[in-house]
Amino acid sequence: MGIALALAAPLALGAESRPGCKVLGRVVSVQGLVEIQSQGNTQWTALKRPDAPLCDGDSNRVGPGSRSGVFIEPENGLRVDQDSTVTVRRVGDITEVELLRGPAGPLARSCGAVYNLSRCPGKFRVLTPHTNAMVEGTELLVRLACDRTVVSVLEGKVAASDRHGGGEYKIPAGSELTLGAEASSAVRLQARPLDAIDWTIYYPPVEDAGTAPQAEPCALSPDVNVCLLRGASAYLRAGQVAGSNRNTGRRAGRRR
Repeated sequence: MGIALALAAPLALGAESRPGCKVLGRVVSVQGLVEIQSQGNTQWTALKRPDAPLCDGDSNRVGPGSRSGVFIEPENGLRVDQDSTVTVRRVGDITEVELLRGPAGPLARSCGAVYNLSRCPGKFRVLTPHTNAMVEGTELLVRLACDRTVVSVLEGKVAASDRHGGGEYKIPAGSELTLGAEASSAVRLQARPLDAIDWTIYYPPVEDAGTAPQAEPCALSPDVNVCLLRGASAYLRAGQVAGSNRNTGRRAGRRR
């Protein structure tokens, strides 16, 4: 099936890392507000360009209308969606990526998502407050809300367990599992599995529309169509297809 991730090949890791830092990967794509936090530090640093190292225990936070691409040694590609915070660590010979629940607020029901393309089955694990998912295949999506986690497998398979003792599950390709306090905890077939990862696709910009969608009041703009198209382009740069479609659908004089 394979949706290609525009992630770089392995780079010379560790050259500019902190003393005592064990570099696990790099942030290789920055679109919008992307920040990193080193282990033991309370401050977040905004990235202006890609190629920033991620050390063992570091975190990557992605703001609204933004996304990042992370390459993790030896052959793991990660796309981090808007409103997401992930921590990367090494436990024995297994690399863990933990998707963290964000603070309460307007975005509390959506705590982000990660899309993983792995070539090292059995050596990569994704954690959320609800599940522990060991990658046994190659391609999966993990979405986190405040009360549940959805694990979708596009290719290969995933062994997932409920972190609160609810059981263990094998998720085959084309299926998804929902875990959480109010979830039914059943593996189900996905009707349109690729729709869930349309935000990972790269859309080449046709103009400089900014780094993230802007809340520009297009109704007050001298040229409503130009305003809406500029906003649609900004949405696409962040992979937000639904937002782009809303803007193009509102174009003045557009036939329905």
